[in-house]
Amino acid sequence: MKIKNFLSMVIIVISINASTAYGETIKTEREINITADTMVLYSKKNMTVFKGNVKAVNKDTTITSDELKIYYSNKKKTDKISNSKSFKKINAEGNVIIKFKDKTAKAGKALYFSKDEKIILTGQRPLIIDGENRIEGDKITWFIKKEVMEIEKKSKKQIKAIFKNKK
Repeated sequence: MKIKNFLSMVIIVISINASTAYGETIKTEREINITADTMVLYSKKNMTVFKGNVKAVNKDTTITSDELKIYYSNKKKTDKISNSKSFKKINAEGNVIIKFKDKTAKAGKALYFSKDEKIILTGQRPLIIDGENRIEGDKITWFIKKEVMEIEKKSKKQIKAIFKNKK
């Protein structure tokens, strides 16, 4: 590998504070600790891909999946190197489980948009579990900050909701 390419990669890795796929930390406005079997950094695409037994932990949220892609946005060139990247979207695929405070979401695919603090769950009949309450549909859009969920029917199966009264 040429020295120029090597140095470019080192700067990019430092700028997102990720070193390996085994317990790395990505510093953005929030810290995400990720473990996986493999990691590939695509510097020109502003994307990092984690595969195999992926586990991402951020404060009170844990995501497990088969694959996790993090898409970064570039900030102004005048920003410090350590703040030059921040994630704009996270795409988790394959056996996705998201644990957020007292809720659990299960789906085949989850897209998280940091700007809107929104998660879109699709594939494998997405399901949200909150204690004994359950909601499932073909597509669930979860606006985390607003505490709003939109459940949609795309197939012939109807939306299903189970709410248990506390005595």
